[in-house]
Order: sequence, then structure tokens, then C-alpha cells
Amino acid sequence: MRYIKCISIRQPWASLIIHGLQGRFKGVENRTWPSKHRGDLLIHASKKIDLVAMSDFGLTEESFFMPTGCIIGKVEMVDCSLTPSSTWHEPGKWGFYLKNPIAIDPVPYQGQLSMYDVDMDFLVEGKQSWHWEIEFDEATKKDDNESNI
Repeated sequence: MRYIKCISIRQPWASLIIHGLQGRFKGVENRTWPSKHRGDLLIHASKKIDLVAMSDFGLTEESFFMPTGCIIGKVEMVDCSLTPSSTWHEPGKWGFYLKNPIAIDPVPYQGQLSMYDVDMDFLVEGKQSWHWEIEFDEATKKDDNESNI
């Protein structure tokens, strides 16, 4: 079996990472915990919506593509830092620095806390229209002893 890491993020943040808004993409995900993970990372849009953020951005569910309860894309996680170097990075939080967002057709999936493994065989089945490939090596195989730190 082949696995890829995934993280669940509330809307509209998940879509701002993958789809952006008016050409501006959210390139940092803020967390209270660090991660050693680098490389491909799936973005799962959780079922919960951050209504305050929706209001702050002037968004409505009708005006902004916002699927929930599904994997909506892939990014590359390039760094994890406590030192902000982006306006998206909240001081005092760990910033997961993300780049190269690629949208996929939403795939219904049960989210989880922290980073978790998703079976690639489940994802690629019947999804030949995806315009990305993930290179696998020994590091992408599930390791039950791996922690997020």
C-alpha cells in the first residue's frame, strides 16, 4: 500500500490554500504543533466552516466554491517554522509553509486530527483525470512509529 500525508482544514481556509481568492493563495497553515513532514500533502476540507473568516472575507457559500468533508487538492509542504515570514503566519504558532497548490475533483473522505495517512490506492481509483502524480519512495510507506514532531 502507498500512503500520502493529509491534513484537515476548515473552510474557507482549505479552499484559500488550493483555489485562492482573487489570485491570492494562502501559503501558510497555522498550527499549535510542529511537524517534520516535508513534501506532498493532501488538503482535506473539514465539515466545519469558520464563519468568522467567511464574514471577514465577505464570502458566502453561494459566492465561493467550498466543498466540505472531502479532499480537495495537494500542496507541497516546504517548511515548518515558529518565525513568521508571511502575512498568513500567526505569531506564536507553527507555520506550515505550503506551495504549488493543485486542485482535484473533491473526494469524500473522513477527516482526522493532526496529520494522517491516506491510502493512495483509494484516491487514484477512477481518478485518471487528475493532473498530478506523486512520486513514492520508502518515506511514503506507512510507518506507525512516525510522529508529527
